[in-house]
Amino acid sequence: MLRSAAALVDGGRAGTLSRLEEVLEFAQSQGYKKLGLAYCWGLEDLAISLLKIIKTRGLSATAVSCTVGAEPQSALNSASKRSGVACNPIGQAHQLHAEGVDFAVQVGLCLGHDVLFTREFQGDQTTLIVKDRKFAHNPLLGVESLSKFDLLSRTV
Repeated sequence: MLRSAAALVDGGRAGTLSRLEEVLEFAQSQGYKKLGLAYCWGLEDLAISLLKIIKTRGLSATAVSCTVGAEPQSALNSASKRSGVACNPIGQAHQLHAEGVDFAVQVGLCLGHDVLFTREFQGDQTTLIVKDRKFAHNPLLGVESLSKFDLLSRTV
């Protein structure tokens, strides 16, 4: 695994591949046969596009929405005023195991749900997209924003 990871950056390749290209190349170099996407239902269109891309690379893939199991929101939080289905990251991990996934890829799971998924999924995994609703899933913008704020607040 270390050699596969190193091959993504050695020989001047660092910065030449997108995160998705890295994930796909890593998966192929490791010999994974089936990738599993654990995705947020709000990113379902993206998950469908990712499945198509993965399959064009000759890999098998499946995707499981965070709403797997269709548990009502009220079943998890009786104080919730939201109707609808609750997120179920543990169910996602179990479903991906049941489908024989070699390598799981997180796509926009909420904070906390990603932790639960990571804890429950007992195989290799990585994150493709970190959820950051404020900054269009680019948490680096939040770091830059807070850094500027902190610098301004110190000069006051």
